[in-house]
Amino acid sequence: MSEAAQKLLEKSKEKFKHGDTEGALKLCQTSIRLDETSEAKDWLKFLSSQHASAKPSSANNSSSSNLHQRRTAKKSNEDLKTNDNSNAEKEARPYTAEQIEGIARIKKCKTEGNLYAVLGLEKSCSENEIKKAYRKLALQFHPDKCSAPGTDEAFKAIGGSFAVLSDPDKRANYDNYGIDSETRATGSGGHGGNPFRGFGGGSFDGQEINPEDIFNMFFGNMGGNQGFHSFGGSINGGQFRQFNMRSQRQRSHAQEREGNNGGFNYLQLLPFIIMMILSFSSILFGEKDYSSYYRLYKDYRFNTEKTTLKKNIPYYIRPSYAGAFSDKSFKTGVERQVESEFLENLRNQCWRENEYQKQQINRAYGWFGIDEEKLKKANSIKKVACEKLAIYSKK
Repeated sequence: MSEAAQKLLEKSKEKFKHGDTEGALKLCQTSIRLDETSEAKDWLKFLSSQHASAKPSSANNSSSSNLHQRRTAKKSNEDLKTNDNSNAEKEARPYTAEQIEGIARIKKCKTEGNLYAVLGLEKSCSENEIKKAYRKLALQFHPDKCSAPGTDEAFKAIGGSFAVLSDPDKRANYDNYGIDSETRATGSGGHGGNPFRGFGGGSFDGQEINPEDIFNMFFGNMGGNQGFHSFGGSINGGQFRQFNMRSQRQRSHAQEREGNNGGFNYLQLLPFIIMMILSFSSILFGEKDYSSYYRLYKDYRFNTEKTTLKKNIPYYIRPSYAGAFSDKSFKTGVERQVESEFLENLRNQCWRENEYQKQQINRAYGWFGIDEEKLKKANSIKKVACEKLAIYSKK
């Protein structure tokens, strides 16, 4: 976007914040005439919807007519809730200027190929920071909670970024090589290109997964319990489709294979319960936190490689910290925490791999019986993190 067009767009947003919707609309239209961008078009669509809803029914509009309009709009929204057409319901839901700006930021970062920026993070962020950022943004921009233009694309970008950055191997590959120019050009297109395809993002064992799968794996399938509707589609774009009925059928098959085990859901939560216990125990017993002295991934600051003595796990420190590691007790404390964090990450990734495999097995049970080819493919999914966990746990 040209500088002049950008300034006009910013002034348009300021006008809207001060209640001048018509003035904001004119400035936005002028900005688009100078330089037509997706951000400006999304903002224009938002302003147009706001302007249309605020437009008086006659030149002599009074407070009573405004009240009538509000009541009419409320009734219309209530009628839409009973409509079976989910697309019409989504269009009727209101959205905010902040949501428009957030989506524009995410799309811009996606086009630039900056996965960290998509989640609002720096390259030196920890795995816990990645999880927190994903949790916040995924809930904020889930298509069932946000109806602003571009929500689907933003949600896919958030899920794709998390799928890469939460996987040590993919994150290391991305940190070292980034996104090639050809892939970035594809990702910047207006047809839902996948900026993560260039380094295997958004997939397990080379298989594409959709952002709703990532959401369900992260939140333990909480989407079905809190008013979220599952939707299909892959991270690299394509049309979304409702599959609520299919999901119910898959859950039924899953329950049968689990022998209707009432404790199954509790077992799913076990890794998170263990993480919480470990976190609280370190606080209660005053265990020192060494996380600021190392990273599990190499970056421009933490670039001196070391390996733990017990399990031979690589980690990275700043060159200026080398002297501190001559203290045996300090080094032992750091390496104990390195190994604990490394294994915890593997457990989480292994759990997600198992959940993904279960979902693929569920999908093999279709309307007309079992798809043997899909079932065979699901059972043969390679679980890299689980294999690593088994190896390192024996050391």
